[in-house]
Amino acid sequence: MSLTLAVETSYFPYSVLLAADNEILFDSKEHEAFSEQRDIALMTQQGLNMLNKTVKDLEKIIVNIGPGGTSSVRTGVAYTNSLAYALKIPVCPVNFFEL
Repeated sequence: MSLTLAVETSYFPYSVLLAADNEILFDSKEHEAFSEQRDIALMTQQGLNMLNKTVKDLEKIIVNIGPGGTSSVRTGVAYTNSLAYALKIPVCPVNFFEL
């Protein structure tokens, strides 16, 4: 199973998706506990925990690169780039209009 992480920080509320085989397995927007959350690392970890997975199970990362608030977009890009670098996996940048 190829697990993909998708991060959205170009607008609030931030969201994290975990998907595999063209199926969304975790969507942070569907959980009330994350409605005011801005900690994407925490949302990612909680989603992985719910799926009994770890970051080592990630094979791809997608991040929305805007347009949006500069600080929030930068947060999402910095998080995904550092995670991808540590895991040696690719990051796919997409803009809001492509989504």
